[in-house]
Amino acid sequence: DYNENIGISFGVTGDVRLIQKLYANISLLYDRRSFEQEEIILGFQRVYSEQTEQRLSMPLMLRYIQPIRNWNVFAGGGYGFHFLVKATGDFLHMPLESEVPMIDGTPHLAENVDITKQHERLTRSWQLTCGIQRPFNKYIFELSFSYERGLSNLIDEDNRYFVNGLNENFAYVPDDVRVHGYKIGIAIYRNLEYDKSRMVRR
Repeated sequence: DYNENIGISFGVTGDVRLIQKLYANISLLYDRRSFEQEEIILGFQRVYSEQTEQRLSMPLMLRYIQPIRNWNVFAGGGYGFHFLVKATGDFLHMPLESEVPMIDGTPHLAENVDITKQHERLTRSWQLTCGIQRPFNKYIFELSFSYERGLSNLIDEDNRYFVNGLNENFAYVPDDVRVHGYKIGIAIYRNLEYDKSRMVRR
């Protein structure tokens, strides 16, 4: 099993009205996320890894925004594209105490190992979102909750064994992985207006 840790995401986002209360939401975000895995081999060896990914993400969503008094509520969904900038890992392989005397081996530890080439550069995901907004003059303050369901295998199958030493020293071979995650977001929007009467066709 993989346990996902708390990550961080920030960037720019915006809504474009399509028809009435339906909007296209486009974002460009920097994501930093990590997850860890632990495995016990044959009852006497512990293998642990923590991997960190840095990504550029572009969620493309449709959102329905409904005004209610001084607030807006919204819900929507769409598609996300992610470009992996860099992936690193910390690895630990150590013997466990055993009631039966045996040669357990030597502990191995490696930190900040570059494992980018083991991963697919471009991945995709489904995105679902909901939340509330509070308009204030030309600004809108937003609190959102999103769910991301990974569609792509994070691991490049052709480069699964690319990093020398991870297999031999840490008994580590990356599994096929798809990551699903939850996100809480805070955003500030500014309404951009233009006067149609001043537009001139050339």
